[in-house]
Amino acid sequence: MLAAQGMTKANGMTDAGNAANVKKWTLDTFDSETFAYSNNGTAVENQLQDMDLNYYMPDTVTYLSRSDWKATWPKTYKDLTATDEMIEVMKNDLVEIKEQGNPDEVTFGEDNGLTLASLKGETDLTNEKWTDLIDQITLEEAMIRTGFGGTSTKSIVSIVSPEAVQNDGPNGFNSYTLGQYANTDTDSADPYVIDPDDKNLNYKFGTMSNETVIAQTFSKEMAAEYGAVTGNYSIWSNLPILWGAGTNLHRTPYNARNHEYYSEDAILTAYQAAAYIAAGKEYGCIIAPKHFAFNDTEINRSGIATFMTEQKARENELRGTQASVEDAQTLGMMTTFNRIGCTAGNAHYGLLMNILRKEWGFQGLMSEDFIQDANYSVLKEAVHCGVTMTCNTGDSNMEAVTAKWNYWTTEAVSKDASMMQDLKNVMMWQNYALANSNAMDGLNETSQIKDVRTWYDNALTAASAVFALLTLAAAVMYIRDAKRRKNS
Repeated sequence: MLAAQGMTKANGMTDAGNAANVKKWTLDTFDSETFAYSNNGTAVENQLQDMDLNYYMPDTVTYLSRSDWKATWPKTYKDLTATDEMIEVMKNDLVEIKEQGNPDEVTFGEDNGLTLASLKGETDLTNEKWTDLIDQITLEEAMIRTGFGGTSTKSIVSIVSPEAVQNDGPNGFNSYTLGQYANTDTDSADPYVIDPDDKNLNYKFGTMSNETVIAQTFSKEMAAEYGAVTGNYSIWSNLPILWGAGTNLHRTPYNARNHEYYSEDAILTAYQAAAYIAAGKEYGCIIAPKHFAFNDTEINRSGIATFMTEQKARENELRGTQASVEDAQTLGMMTTFNRIGCTAGNAHYGLLMNILRKEWGFQGLMSEDFIQDANYSVLKEAVHCGVTMTCNTGDSNMEAVTAKWNYWTTEAVSKDASMMQDLKNVMMWQNYALANSNAMDGLNETSQIKDVRTWYDNALTAASAVFALLTLAAAVMYIRDAKRRKNS
């Protein structure tokens, strides 16, 4: 390129270039149609204008351009102060729950005689049975399930939607041992039952090659083989959801999570992830890409603001995930800790609804990353943007959810027809994903949900009671000692 521009060693080149290797091509006419619509026919429009720092601070940043390397070469921007507008967005209070619309037109708690097993394997969301099924969920169930989704999706009694245990991450099922949730009842008809004396029950499937190594093979077949192994293990271990493929890019060699991501190349990442996810899906395993999107650093990632142009976002980071949706039809997605510009990653409507769900056609469940800060996990914004559950945990009742998010009450939400419809939408996507996963294995339309306390539930309760008594005893002893010292 430099040689074609007349540059030589005299200009500082380390060697003479060959201008003959440069080909020039001129676009005769501007093509405004080929890429104007996504694969599903949705118009592709700008959705990420607010990721450009110039959106908030006009003429602050100069972006690198091939047409003028010298004048646009990147530099460090420092000593910038967020504007009042930026700070207001960063408060993460973008959606107001208020009296609006006609709540009577949004149906909850119907008795239509369906269970999730009635739609087991049904991939057509236009089937009217999906609407009838979701109409059965109560408002309280929807509000609890979106609020508390960490470690597992928990069950929904009204539609007999089972608990689906989640696991992390791109290097395999590493949170739980094989035997923790596996079926060890040898008297059952389950073809995937494991002998309770199996020596592999304590095995953790977090020992495979990481994504970077697999990507270096440039083999989609190898990625698919890994997906098949993952999917098979998912069935035996009763762990239907895996957070990873990691589809972020190696934008910097110092990102501490690079071992969970494929490469710096968006196309290589896209092909590898799609092959991996599709192969796992054959076994009913929901392999969910993360972190959507732009997770570039582990330092201060909970709230760090990521800026770039929409062109940069679509040609690189987003392209690394896009094939997982459009080609592999992934049924899961995890949002990111970082901000999209100034907007929390789980609250950016343009990214999560307009691009992910509308342009790309994503129809699955979506969880926040492991964000425990209620001011940053912004439940009302997340639900409005298509997030089906947070990663928080707690007791399965409204009191526990409201204690985490004081605005999340049935009294308030039941007056907001828009938020009520948002809740129904995310419950539809959540249960659609589960209905098409191995979480439904062994369930039929006569199945019921029963709460069973395990030995470790009882042990935890007993330990809590013991600690409570010890605390009370310590308090009594302290008071008595204080009185004795006062009297002496």
